[in-house]
Amino acid sequence: MAPTIPPPKQVAEATADSARQAEQEWERSVPAQRGKGFVGTHGVNVKPVVGGVEIAVRYITRANERFMLRAKLYQAAVDLLGEKSAASA
Repeated sequence: MAPTIPPPKQVAEATADSARQAEQEWERSVPAQRGKGFVGTHGVNVKPVVGGVEIAVRYITRANERFMLRAKLYQAAVDLLGEKSAASA
């Protein structure tokens, strides 16, 4: 199993509202399960692969926000990679 790393702040910021909404909806829709905690937080897994690493980000979002959030996370990843390559140059 791939190790879980602390999430980058960009992932935390981008998914905070969706996670909070999911937790609230879970509490409203499943009152018998209130003792069982549902946590809508994200997860980040990093796995070494040939030529680099594979990063998988899991998160909860509404269906109509999925593509916008994914694009935002992709842009954050590209920005981070750009910072790393600019710093090494």
